[in-house]
This record gives sequence, structure tokens and C-alpha cells, in this order.
Amino acid sequence: MCFSAMVKRDMKKFGIDFGGHWIREDLETFEERSKLDPKLFPAMKDRIFQGSYTAVMHKTKAGDIGASPMRYGVYQPGFIKDPKIAKAFNARRDNLTAPYWSDAYEKHHGFVVLNGFYEWVAVSDLLKAGVVKISEIKAQFEKETEERKERILAAGKKYAMTATEKKDPRFRKIIIHFQPKDGSDLYVPVVYTRKKLDDGGVDYGFAIVTDDPQHEVLAAGHDRSPSFVTKEAVLDWIDLKGKSSADFQEILNHKPPKFFEHQLASAA
Repeated sequence: MCFSAMVKRDMKKFGIDFGGHWIREDLETFEERSKLDPKLFPAMKDRIFQGSYTAVMHKTKAGDIGASPMRYGVYQPGFIKDPKIAKAFNARRDNLTAPYWSDAYEKHHGFVVLNGFYEWVAVSDLLKAGVVKISEIKAQFEKETEERKERILAAGKKYAMTATEKKDPRFRKIIIHFQPKDGSDLYVPVVYTRKKLDDGGVDYGFAIVTDDPQHEVLAAGHDRSPSFVTKEAVLDWIDLKGKSSADFQEILNHKPPKFFEHQLASAA
């Protein structure tokens, strides 16, 4: 899975690279909704979590490339009636033909441009791989605990350590920030769905396509990572005409060479 990610939202840069542009109607509608209900439609930021909004590039009806605000997490297909079933925000490459993705895969494709992503990993795996010291782990947890304490006290509430904070650090999980060593962009395919809202408008939700991780990601203790492809392949991904599922799977094979570095990071 991809717990959270750093998304590049520079439309000027995308305009140069892809001919892309904001779809003004989508952007203005989102900004109005965000003003009226910022909790349901939070303002866009560079780091996205499940429920966050960001710019997703896709093919417009006119055939060019546009960007629309979309929620990180797809709207579920109509046959799922149980509201307790979590909305998916990652789509496994080897599961894209499952019924759950029937409203998205081969129907609504887009992409995001990332410069890094974040994953939960077991501290025990990190220590076993020798990629971090226990002293660094403890320092990070102490920092996060102190930051949480300050936020709670600043809000005038009573502070108490959580059960997780009291646990031995060796038996906890921690957030790792992965990014390409050369600082290059990651062109990441997504699929998305749409939902009619009570105000008569339409909202979109997307999921990042994930794949088997590279060796250095696996060595750090995580068994999935966002799929990433070349610039040419990601443009092929959003062009749906005349392609089969096998064609799209082949597109996902077009990976540029990358090596990922990682560092300890905050979950928030």
C-alpha cells in the first residue's frame, strides 16, 4: 500500500511537460465546496493521505490533458452496500480486474507525479536489515510523542501517553519516507471513479496503482510500493482507446531505473 505521498502540483511545469492544464470548472467547484465544508473537502496540500484531495492528470473529452481535483480514495461500486467497508486508496496491479475496480479500470485512468511516498514498516524489520539504529528509532518516537503532547496541551486538553507510545520501540511500527536517490519524479498511474453529490455536482476519487517493491524498499520492510512508469508510458496509460487489459498490464512494465533512499518520517 501507499500510506501517504508527496504530490507535485505545479501546473506550469506540467503544462510544459504534457500540455496539461487545470480544468477550471472542476477546480472552481472544488474551491467552493472546500470553503463551505473544509472538513469534507479539505484544501489541497503537497502531502496527501486517504481522504486528501490533489490534482490528477487525465485525458479530457477534447482529447488533451487536464488536471482535476480528486479525493485520495475511490468511490465504491454500486454493488457494495455496506458503508463499513473501507474505501480503497491503493489498487494492486494484480487485482485490477476484480469486480471492485469495475467502475474504474479500463474506464477512468489518470496519473499523479510524486517525488516520494511514505509507508508503515515494522521496527523489527528495519533493525534486522541493519538500515537504522535503535537509538534513531527511539529518538523519532520521543519526538513524535512530544509533538503530540504539545498539541494536546495547547488545545487545553489533558495529556496521557497512549498504549502504543508505552510499548517497547522494537515491537512498534514506524513511518519511512522513500524517495528516488537522484531526486527524479515518479509518474504513477491511478484509476478513479465518480459519484453524484447532493448538490447535483460530481466528485471524483482515485486510487494509486501499486506493485511489487524494488529490493531496497523490500529490504526496509515493506512489501508494496506505488507503481511508476516512464513519461511516455503514463501518457499511454490514460489513452484508453483500443486497449485491452493485457495492453495496460504491459504499460505498467515500462519502468525507468530508480533507486530509493529512505529516512525516518512523521506519520502526520
